[in-house]
Amino acid sequence: MVRNLVAVLNLVLLASSAAAECTWVLWPKDLGSNFVQGLLVYESRQQCENAQREFIKSWDVKEQEQWRLLGAGRAHPSHWHCLPDSIDPRGPKR
Repeated sequence: MVRNLVAVLNLVLLASSAAAECTWVLWPKDLGSNFVQGLLVYESRQQCENAQREFIKSWDVKEQEQWRLLGAGRAHPSHWHCLPDSIDPRGPKR
């Protein structure tokens, strides 16, 4: 019983340290709620979330309308997601 508990704790610690070492990607969404290429990469989850907050603060509705007219509209940054670089929210590659 104790060995099993120790083994589980070791796995949890290894998984959390591996997640802490990965880079984080801020994934924008388009106006159709589809994820688009994540080009915004950060060294930590905190940095990624801080960047998302900055995008939210600086969001310009007029600029958004210009992007929409060009067919490259993006959803409001509050709908974007920070994910570890090992996760691609667009699904598996074909």
